[in-house]
Amino acid sequence: MAITAEQSERITTALAAKLKGQCPLCFAHQWVWQAELVEMDGHAPPPGGLQGLAQIYAARAGQVTSTPPVVFPTMPVMCGNCGHTVFMNVYVLGIADIWQLPPQQARRP
Repeated sequence: MAITAEQSERITTALAAKLKGQCPLCFAHQWVWQAELVEMDGHAPPPGGLQGLAQIYAARAGQVTSTPPVVFPTMPVMCGNCGHTVFMNVYVLGIADIWQLPPQQARRP
């Protein structure tokens, strides 16, 4: 997705408000970001423990699950010096609309 100059400025401003420190690995302050999102999905802890977790992974291999995973759209932010990468949630940053994502759903208890 192409990002406009105005959107780029919004992203940079949102990240600057959160990334106030230096890289925890090399101590540089050279944060760079990518506009491509990374979706992290999660599931509630399965009642079957490790066996339940194995069923979730089997479902990801092509079988359909009855409960869709919770998806966390994040953007990668990397240290320009060493490459250490963190993932920032675009809803928390307040910039999800740039990617035309739907309004955030209420969080599960």
